[in-house]
Order: sequence, then structure tokens, then C-alpha cells
Amino acid sequence: MDLVVFEEFGSGVAALNVREVMARSDLLATQNYRRWFRRDLESRHGATIWHRDLHEAIILSCPDPTVVGRSFAAVGQERGIHPADAFLDLVVAHGAELRWHTRLANDRPKVLDRIATDPTIHMGFADSGAHLRNMAFYNARTALPQPCPAGRRSRSTDHDC
Repeated sequence: MDLVVFEEFGSGVAALNVREVMARSDLLATQNYRRWFRRDLESRHGATIWHRDLHEAIILSCPDPTVVGRSFAAVGQERGIHPADAFLDLVVAHGAELRWHTRLANDRPKVLDRIATDPTIHMGFADSGAHLRNMAFYNARTALPQPCPAGRRSRSTDHDC
């Protein structure tokens, strides 16, 4: 679960904030958390990068070989549970040994080809703040200058604030 896409919604952030593996597993196993996580996955409000569709999230490797090559939704359907519960069950049971894949962008080849071949477009990458809490410019020494009280000098610059 240590993926940036989980920073897009409250229950994901709550899980990411629990750094100790056993404590996180305990949280993910509770019914209250699972209801919250399911609501967040099903919500389509707000700006998101991840589509949150567990039908499209394919399991690449797992100590349980019966789930490899299948989606979390297919596993959930077979087990008679919600796809989010199938996902959480596998995360709790297998943790870092669970590997899965889903497409976040560029999933429409015709549109991508049209964009890529347009001579007026320069393709690039913009992280657009996905990792704000880790970015260096949030360090006070490199932040934009803020006004200082009258008569004081800035420690990071050689001029009066």
C-alpha cells in the first residue's frame, strides 16, 4: 500500500501514516476501516490520478498462486466479497510480497497517438505536486522569502526582510 495513489483519499492517507507493518495490518483488518476504504474507492468526486477500479488492477505476483494474473475484483467475486475487501485481505496476508499493476494514464492508444504526432505538442512529465510533503521547497530555508518583523535580517539571505 505504499503507493502515492493512496494519498488521494482519506482512508489511504490513514493507512500510509501507520508506518509499522503489524499496526497497519491491524488497521486494515477492522470493519470500520474497510467500510471507509470502500467508500473512498467508490467515490468519484475530486481530482484523482488513479481510477480506483479494482477490476483493472491485476495481481502480478503473490505467495498465493491462485490469485496471480487475476484482478482484485475477480478474486472478490470468487470469494463472495467486495473487491476492496479482497484487496485488503491480500495486503494484510501478504504485505510487500503482493505485487499488482494497473494503468494510471495513457490508456487510450488512438488519443495518445494523435497527441504524440501533433507537431504543436511537446510531451513531457509534470508531477504536479503528487509528493508535496516530501519536496525540498517546503523546507523553510528554501521557501519564498516571507516578511520579517521590522529591523530584523533574514538568516538565509544577506538583506533586510
